[in-house]
Amino acid sequence: MKGTRLIQLICILLLSGPLGWQNAFAAETKSTHNDSYSRSIIISAPSEKVWEILGNPVGLPDWIPGIKQTVYASDIKKGVGTVREITLDDGLLIEEHFVAWKEKEYVSYIMVRGFPLRGYFATMAMQPLDEGAVLFTWSVYYTTQEMTDTEFEKFSTNLRVFFEGTLTNLKKILEN
Repeated sequence: MKGTRLIQLICILLLSGPLGWQNAFAAETKSTHNDSYSRSIIISAPSEKVWEILGNPVGLPDWIPGIKQTVYASDIKKGVGTVREITLDDGLLIEEHFVAWKEKEYVSYIMVRGFPLRGYFATMAMQPLDEGAVLFTWSVYYTTQEMTDTEFEKFSTNLRVFFEGTLTNLKKILEN
């Protein structure tokens, strides 16, 4: 890998003329990135109890650490067309719009404001397994604004850590 970078630097120097050295040693270039992530857990709780959480668009502070407040930003309170504004503990404001909703099965939403993203689509779904357990799945696809590979890796890692912690917290809350 280091040899490849050296060859790239030499090529830039040779092909770019007198200012090539500036480009050769410039900071990591920025570009857009795409990623998806999906995580499932089994929650030992009745499906009605899981849906109470999943089907409440403004109940996020009850189960997601780091959220100060969630409020409705639309007249629609449940289903497609519901809009919520989420305020994180650090003051960041996020806006999400629900674009799919099947009662007692799943909700899908897009984020239109908040993180350094050009697009964000997520689905939280539940599937009853037996009388007292549910398979809960949170899936997300996102595309970023321009950032370096290093910034993207850090962002994606933090997002995955967030999902893991949040799902662990949800399981703990619902199983008590």
